[in-house]
Amino acid sequence: MIIRSKEKLEQDKPEIKFKRDYLVQAKPKATRYTISDEGTTKSVQGLMLEVLPSRKKVFRFRKLVNGERPNLHIGDFPMITIEKAREIAATKYHELLKGVNPNTAKKEQKEASVLECQDSQTVQD
Repeated sequence: MIIRSKEKLEQDKPEIKFKRDYLVQAKPKATRYTISDEGTTKSVQGLMLEVLPSRKKVFRFRKLVNGERPNLHIGDFPMITIEKAREIAATKYHELLKGVNPNTAKKEQKEASVLECQDSQTVQD
């Protein structure tokens, strides 16, 4: 029977990096890098914070669903909280499961609004 000390058990636990303080302190490097949301029961698999060389920090969601792995932009940190980013990522995941790619849907919506604006300008002329 192996008995481990409390210190050893604490060392065996994975470090939870997806906390506000840790993300605020994340420093830019020469190339972009990501910090994944993992290690807690609230974690959303596929959610990450991308740290850019320009010091900008962006929440993204990447998850393989139906043979696709779209790179979905969620929002800038700290303007969007970790909890809100998790909520948005979960919503986007459910959209992907239904076969709707949020990137494609957003693009189609933008194109439709441009056409609508062009039609309204033609009518006014």
